[in-house]
Amino acid sequence: MISIGKNTSRLLAAATLSAVLNVSGEPYVVYLARDRGGQVPSGSNAKKDSLAAPVGVSIAGNRFSCELPASARGSADEALQAARYAVARKAGAFAGTCLVGHAENTGEAFELCVGDRFVSAETPALHQVSADRLLPNSGGFEQHYASYGVSSGSGGGGLRATVNCSCSLPSHLDAPSRIEAPRCQPGELVLIGPEFKKVALVTADRGDSLEVRLTEPGTSWEGWIAPREELQAAKNFRSCENQLVIEDEISLQPRITSANELRTTASVATANAGEAFPEAAHRSFEIELQSVTCCSAMQLQGRSSDDATGFATTENAKSSELALRRLLSPLEDRCLYAQNGWWSYELCWPFSVRQIHFQVVTEEEQSLGARILAPMQAGASSETLLFAATESVVGSTGATLGRFGSNTHLELRRSAANNAGTSGAASGSRRGSQQEVVVELDGGDACKVAANTWQIELGSTLHVSGAGGFFNPVSVESVEGKLAHPAENLHGCESFEHTYPGAVLIVKRGECFFHQKAMKAEEAGAAALLVYNDDRPPVETMEGVEELVPPRIPTVFIHADKGEQLLGELGERVTVSKVTHDGLELSRNVTTKVTFRCTEDWQSRRESCQAGDHVDVKLWAVTGESELSAQTQEHDHDVSETIDGASKADGAASPVSGNQEANDEASPASGFQEMNDRPSPASVLEDSNDESSPDSTLEEMNDEATPASEFSDASQGEFPAADFQEFSSDQEAEAAAKRIQEENQQAHLNAALKLPASLKLLRAVVVEAFPKDGSLLVRWAPPQEQDPVLGNIPALELNDEQPLLVPMKAAYRDGTSCAAAPTAYIEKLLEPYSCQAELVVHVASLCAHPRLAPPRPREAQAITCVASDPSKAPERT
Repeated sequence: MISIGKNTSRLLAAATLSAVLNVSGEPYVVYLARDRGGQVPSGSNAKKDSLAAPVGVSIAGNRFSCELPASARGSADEALQAARYAVARKAGAFAGTCLVGHAENTGEAFELCVGDRFVSAETPALHQVSADRLLPNSGGFEQHYASYGVSSGSGGGGLRATVNCSCSLPSHLDAPSRIEAPRCQPGELVLIGPEFKKVALVTADRGDSLEVRLTEPGTSWEGWIAPREELQAAKNFRSCENQLVIEDEISLQPRITSANELRTTASVATANAGEAFPEAAHRSFEIELQSVTCCSAMQLQGRSSDDATGFATTENAKSSELALRRLLSPLEDRCLYAQNGWWSYELCWPFSVRQIHFQVVTEEEQSLGARILAPMQAGASSETLLFAATESVVGSTGATLGRFGSNTHLELRRSAANNAGTSGAASGSRRGSQQEVVVELDGGDACKVAANTWQIELGSTLHVSGAGGFFNPVSVESVEGKLAHPAENLHGCESFEHTYPGAVLIVKRGECFFHQKAMKAEEAGAAALLVYNDDRPPVETMEGVEELVPPRIPTVFIHADKGEQLLGELGERVTVSKVTHDGLELSRNVTTKVTFRCTEDWQSRRESCQAGDHVDVKLWAVTGESELSAQTQEHDHDVSETIDGASKADGAASPVSGNQEANDEASPASGFQEMNDRPSPASVLEDSNDESSPDSTLEEMNDEATPASEFSDASQGEFPAADFQEFSSDQEAEAAAKRIQEENQQAHLNAALKLPASLKLLRAVVVEAFPKDGSLLVRWAPPQEQDPVLGNIPALELNDEQPLLVPMKAAYRDGTSCAAAPTAYIEKLLEPYSCQAELVVHVASLCAHPRLAPPRPREAQAITCVASDPSKAPERT
C-alpha cells in the first residue's frame, strides 16, 4: 500500500475521485496500491460494495486504475437504512423514558422502553432494529421486540411485542392566546401582609402554598409558608391563587393508548426422526403509542393529503410554524435549567427565559441513603461525614431575559454548526442541510439588571470604579450613605460590635469569603459594602457561596489605592451606583436568541448522564473534630453489645436500604460550559487565607447501610447468655439488631446535623447510570483535576479505582442535573453581560422533522486504486 502523506495529495485524490464518481457528500476511503497484491487493510470500517467498471485516474502525477463501488443511492439496502433512521428519529422523543402499562384484556403488567426493551413477567424482549419500518400513508412507525433466541418472525417460544406509534396532535395550539403563564413562580416577587405592603421573594412552590422570604434589608432571612390566596404578584397585583389550567384534549407527552396480550399459543413441531413434540409456548403483545413525533408533515401543518405544497414555502409559512410549535409541545410540561457559576438559566416554553439563583439547602431530614461513608486518612484529627446535596430553593431574583408569546415567530435557519464544518464542501452536500428553529425574544428586563460595573462618587472630587459581586441583588441600582470603617473588624468577617444603619461600610479583603462579609455588613444595618484589595492580585469577579442566603445589599470590590483614598474620607456621604461600560445603554432591554435544535449525539444519549460523562457531584461536608464522636460514643456503647450479639445469633445484621429517588427536573448546578470566556468560579470564588470551609472525606454512598460492626466498637468478649434469652427466635434477634443499628446510625446523623456544614463539589466520571434507582456509579477524578477551592478536602482519600454510588439529583453534567430527562436540555449559553443572551437547546422531538435532524451517518465505502506503472509509483508521496 502507498500511504499519502501530504495534505495536498489527499485533497487532490479526493477531488479527482469525486469528479469521477459525480457525487458529493458520500463517505469513501481511498487506498492506493503499487500492484494488484495491495489489499484493503483488515479491520477497516470501510465496506466493499459491488464494483463498477475500473477507471483511470491521475493522482499526484501518477496514473492509477481505480475500482469504484457502485453508488448505493436508490438501492433497496439504502432505502431500508433510510427508513430505519427515520424510525429512530421519530422514537427519539421516548429516549430515556420507560412506559408502564397493563394489557387491557388480561391485566398483565409490562414495561416498555422504546428503542431498547420490553419486559413482562420479568422476561425481557430486546428491540429488533432490523425489523423497524415506517407505517404506510402515515407518519408513524412499527417496532418489534423479542426475547433471546426469538426473532420477530419466528415461530419459536418466548416473549414478543409489536409496537405501533400513531399521530397525536395538541389541539390548544390553534388558539395560543389562551395559554396563560403560571403566576407567582419561584424567583418572582409577591406582595404580602396587611394591605399587601411588604415585598417577598417566592423561594419554592408548595402547591396551594408558597415558601417566601422578605427582600427588605435588615429583616429576617428565615422563610415561611404562606397560602397562595394571601399573596399578590408584585408585577401586576393579581392574586397568586392557582389559575385555571386549560387541559388539552390530547396529552403533550408520548404515551400508551392501548395494549393487548395475544392468547398464549403452543404448536407441535416434528423432529427429523418424525417424532412429534410440543414447541415452547410464546406470549405476544400489541402496543399502541401516540406521539406528536409520529405525525406526518401534512398532519403537523394541518394540510390535506392532496396538498402537495412544499414543507416551508412562503405561502405556507403559517402552517409551517404551526408544525414547529406542535413539535415543541412536549416542552410545555416542564422548565429546563442550566447553571453557570452563581446564576442559573431557566427556559419555560412558551412563557419566558429567566436568570435566577438557586441556594443549595440541607434537607430537613437526612435519610441514611444520602450519607456517603468516608474513611479518614491516617493521622486525621477530625471526623467528617458527607451527604449528597440534592435540595435547593430560589435564593434571589435575577432577570427576565425574554418572553415568548402568541406572536413569537419561529424561523427555520441553516444549522450554524453545519455551516462551520462545510465551508469547503461541494454544493449539494448533505452535511449542510440540517436546519434549526430560531426565536428572537423581546420583553426582557432593562439591561441594568445584568450590569456589574459600579462607581463610588464623593461629590465631584472623587470617582472610584469597582466590580460588583455576582451575589448582589439585581434590583438595587444605587444607594447613598456615609462612609464608615470599623477598625475593630478590619476584614468584616466577624459580627460588628455596633450597628451602622444606612452606612456604606468599607473593609479589607481577606480572612473569609466576600459573601460572608456582605452578610455581616447587612446584619449591622449597612446599605452597601466596599471591599478594598490587599497585597494580592485583584479579582475580576466576586462569586457567591452557594449554600449561603444571598445578601440584600450590594458589594463592590475596589483596588487597594482607591480604598486608602476612601479611608481618608470617613464620615463623608457617598453614592454607590451601577454604571455603563463599553458603551452599553443600561436603559434598553436585554435581547435573547433561543435556538432549538436536534443535537448531533441524539442517538447515543439515552440518559442525561451516562457512562463516560464527566460530572460534578455536590456534597455537604460536616466536620466535627472529636466532638462528633463524643456526642455518639455513649449511645454507641449502649447498643454495641446487643448488635454484636444479634449478629452472632444470625451471622450478620441486615443492611438498611437507602436508595435515592430520581426527580425528572431538579434544580441546576455549577460547571456549565459557556460560550463566552468568563473566568471560571475556581479562580474567583475564594477570598480567604485557607480558613474557610472545613475539610471533608469521601468513599462510597450508603446505598445499603454498612453492617453494625462498622458503626460501633462492639465488645469482643462472649455475649452474656441472659441476653440471648430475650429473643425467642433468630428472626427477632435479627429484627432487634436492625432496629438498634438504625437507632445508632440516626443518633450519629443527628449529632452531625447540629454541626456546621459546607458545600463541596467533586469531579467524577460516570461508570454506569441506574435511572430507576436514581443513582450513578462514579469514579472520582484525581486530585489534580479537582477544583482548588470547592474540591479541596485535605483529609479525603480520592480512590479513582473504586467506584461508588451517588444520587443523580446531586450530580450535574455541564450544569444540567443528571436527574433531568435527556429529551430536552440547554446545551450552550451566552450570559447577558453585554445585554444580549443566547441559549442553544436540544429538543428530541425536533429530530422527527426531516430538515431538523442531522443527516444519516453512512458507512464509508472503500476505493482501491492500483498504479498503472508500479516502477514509477513512489513508496510515499
